[in-house]
Amino acid sequence: MAHEEQRIAQRFAALAPEARRAFLARMRDKGLSFAELPIVPADRGQPLPLSHAQQGLWLTWQMDPDSPAYNLPGVLWLEGPLDVGALQRSLDEVVARHESLRTVFGADDNGQGVQKVLAPASVPLPLIEAQGRDDEATRAWAQAFATQPFRLGRDGPFRAVLRRTDAHCHQLALAVHHIAADGQSLAVLIDELVCLYEAHATGRQAMLPPVPIQAVDHAVWQRHWMEAGEKEHQLAHWQARLGDEHPVLALPMDRVRGSGAPSREGRHAFRLSRALSQDLRAVARASGMSLYMMMLSAFALALHRFSGQTDLRIGVPIS
Repeated sequence: MAHEEQRIAQRFAALAPEARRAFLARMRDKGLSFAELPIVPADRGQPLPLSHAQQGLWLTWQMDPDSPAYNLPGVLWLEGPLDVGALQRSLDEVVARHESLRTVFGADDNGQGVQKVLAPASVPLPLIEAQGRDDEATRAWAQAFATQPFRLGRDGPFRAVLRRTDAHCHQLALAVHHIAADGQSLAVLIDELVCLYEAHATGRQAMLPPVPIQAVDHAVWQRHWMEAGEKEHQLAHWQARLGDEHPVLALPMDRVRGSGAPSREGRHAFRLSRALSQDLRAVARASGMSLYMMMLSAFALALHRFSGQTDLRIGVPIS
């Protein structure tokens, strides 16, 4: 069965756009779902389109190339003796394994976003010498690294810097633009980096599985699927659910909106007591929903009370 699904997926990928639409319609008539077919590797000799999520991020980046809003940064604290050579080889192998970390983005002659995978190369890893373990200086350094903009049309969407505070303490700062990674893929990156470093530092062979499908393969697969009629199918579903009118939420003491509005975000951290947290979890379980669902409902209720509006659109991150 898997071989047959692979054959169908390959046939679909080889069709012209209009033929794909007819092919998808026949699949629907037979009760088959294209989403269940395997992803086949894209032809690297052809222009490689962006996924729909990448397209939105690329357009947003073009509007404000200096914005760090979609940077995904992090700092790993490395305690004990560090083999910098082993770390360098590990970073190089991670980037070689995952094409999305060495991809640049641009536009074709029609203004459509395209991506180009660069050949594997050694990852720049500058070494910064710090003067002792100054927490304030470390935070300032990490903040400056995290907010440094990416040049997606020229450089890869991944960078690293190593900072040494003494012989037995280093901070490895990593940053990826959201066009190339998300929360789950960052976890994959860190896990592979640790596995490779442990192997290189001890002279062993790292046992990592091959990567048969790259992000660009998924982007091409998704584009083919959406352009064959699935985009209209899904859009009709959500228009039927949400309608065509989307009023702006009227909040008291709201800030200026639009392109001229300041982009600095606000953040307020607070903790719930252990007793209240336990009560909330108990209510969620009794209602047959997750704690996240219940807290989102409470947030919607708060927005309703502040605005007086009953039709609310709340955007949330998804994985």
